[in-house]
Amino acid sequence: MRIPHELGDEFPDQQPLIKRLTKSSYEFGRLAAAYDEVNRHIWRIESEDEPTTDEALEKLKKRRLLLKDDIAAFLTKTRRRTVRSSTLPIEREKRDPGPIWGGWWLWEPPLGAVKEEMVSPRGSEPE
Repeated sequence: MRIPHELGDEFPDQQPLIKRLTKSSYEFGRLAAAYDEVNRHIWRIESEDEPTTDEALEKLKKRRLLLKDDIAAFLTKTRRRTVRSSTLPIEREKRDPGPIWGGWWLWEPPLGAVKEEMVSPRGSEPE
């Protein structure tokens, strides 16, 4: 028997992305697993396999809706990142990243700051 409100039914145009993210992203996999668990629990209650109160069912439906919103936001963010990254390689070649060491940007102090550091605490120039 088919369970309603599966992720593939909720986001039919993004099924390939959902499959890819479920395998590659821990965070998305966790969201998808939580959604599936809550959705199946709701289905068992609605099919009268598992008795419960109306309040508990409403809480589960709200939880499913929140998870669906989180999944939709994750899919949108991933889609934007994918579209943006497909246009960035040309822009990255034009930019000069400057000096990099060990993954951190090297910071060069302004010239005035270096001169001030050379001044002794008494205010006289170093010898």
